[in-house]
Amino acid sequence: MAVSRYTGRQVNRCKGKNVNRYTGKQMILVYLFTCLLFSSCVPSTKPSIKIALVGPFEGRYRDVGIEVIYAARLAIREVNAQGGVGGYTVELMGFDDSGDPDQALMQAKKVATDPQVVAALGNWLPSTTQAAAREYDRVGIPFVAISEPLSLTSPLDPSFVDRYKKISQGVEPKFLAAMAYDATKIILSAIERDVKANGKPTRLGVAAALAQTDTNGLSGRITFDAKQNSDEGKRWVYKWEEGKIKRP
Repeated sequence: MAVSRYTGRQVNRCKGKNVNRYTGKQMILVYLFTCLLFSSCVPSTKPSIKIALVGPFEGRYRDVGIEVIYAARLAIREVNAQGGVGGYTVELMGFDDSGDPDQALMQAKKVATDPQVVAALGNWLPSTTQAAAREYDRVGIPFVAISEPLSLTSPLDPSFVDRYKKISQGVEPKFLAAMAYDATKIILSAIERDVKANGKPTRLGVAAALAQTDTNGLSGRITFDAKQNSDEGKRWVYKWEEGKIKRP
């Protein structure tokens, strides 16, 4: 709760006249009462964890970033409204790489410094994905990266479209939105499995749980093979392996 500091007297003025006056002592009493009031009404908060979403929110490819951030935000809002994941509230942290590989690497390094971030989602362009993947691999952050497929042409679920438009101020979702929603959901499911198996979410545990993914999303069935690449031909899930970025 933000608290304004008061020193001496606080005077409210209306049309040049003093309408109310508090001494410093009175303000302290009012503040203490407010603290007690809020402490009796607000329930204790759950511990939180973070998912990083990195993409081009400014610059030439900003439309991509705007499309995917609404979808990821929707998925996280929905899970938090149902009580969170494994007793944790999930926060979405957005990082702008402007579609630039150097910026993508810099943002990946920022993501790595926050111990609450258990997974990353991005970068939506092959060049920025490859630049960021090295850092995620170095620090052990599970990284889900998806690029738009040309073969995915079926209509989106009308229910998803309606929910998306409620938080996008009427902007219609496209297929990157559907895939960003799916990717966020599989990360959330992996977090839940990790908590169930190990008591709390960690980067290593979430990475292991992601490999067990087998679910039906808006963009189709999502599973991974033994090398943690997507078994389905409708999406590309990039993986950093042997010093190179690979996809099926």
